[in-house]
Amino acid sequence: MALAIIVQLINSPPVSAEQFVSNCKMDTCRWFKIEKREIAGQSSEGELLKLRYREWESHHPNATYNKKYPRKNMGTAPTYIFCSKTRPAIIFQVDEKAPDKGWNVFLLTPREEASIAGANLLAHMLYFNACHGINFELKEISFSKLSKKLGYAEIESPDDDYVTNDPMTLLGPRK
Repeated sequence: MALAIIVQLINSPPVSAEQFVSNCKMDTCRWFKIEKREIAGQSSEGELLKLRYREWESHHPNATYNKKYPRKNMGTAPTYIFCSKTRPAIIFQVDEKAPDKGWNVFLLTPREEASIAGANLLAHMLYFNACHGINFELKEISFSKLSKKLGYAEIESPDDDYVTNDPMTLLGPRK
């Protein structure tokens, strides 16, 4: 199946003005909106952003995704994103109720189309929205083509994601 890129580039700071659907499957659609975006730090490899984004879910009986249904607010999540063309990453708190447990560092490989699915799809959509102000209008997007067009390096699949006590560690040398 051919994947299409349909994006809208915006000139204003990349904070979502609207909700975007990240995926629909098993009678449920997930939506997100970036509510706050601030620069937490910079290094020679990229810029670390601190985000507050909100997620919603909508139930679509019998996969009726073309119909509008009420969206249930799933809350906000503190998140960091490392905008880097050589080491892109998204960082989520391990446990919001126990912040001392650290942060999951999820390394992205946007030029590897086969590696992008499920929760990984939302991570890539958040990343490109936060780092490039790209608002997605379709669920089917070729991140490989998009990242190549934006000048991303071909990145080998990371061995493993890891946990850190401080998202600022991404600004230092590679792990």
